[in-house]
Amino acid sequence: MELKYTPRAIREIEEESRRPMQDILSDFSMNTLLLFVKKGLGVDEDGAYKAIEEYLAEGKDTLELYTEISEALQKSGFLPRKLNLKKVREDMNKELEGKV
Repeated sequence: MELKYTPRAIREIEEESRRPMQDILSDFSMNTLLLFVKKGLGVDEDGAYKAIEEYLAEGKDTLELYTEISEALQKSGFLPRKLNLKKVREDMNKELEGKV
C-alpha cells in the first residue's frame, strides 16, 4: 500500500477527528486505520475499505498496516525521523511470537 501524507491530509485528519494527529495515531482502532488509509491514499471511505480488505487478503494484518502507516508518516516528516520504526516492528514481531 503506497501511503503518502501531506500537511493538508494531516490537517484533514485532525479536523475530521477533532484531535491532534499524535493522539489519533495512539488510538489503535479500525476507525483510525480507515482514516489514515483514506487520507494516505487520497480516496473516499469505500476506497479505503477496499484497500484495507485487499491488504488483509494478502495475508497481512492490521498491526502490519498500523506500522506501515507510521512509517509513511515518518517518511513524510510527521513523526521523528530518529524513531527506529524497524526496531519497533521487530520487537512487536518477537512479542507476538512469544520470544521476548
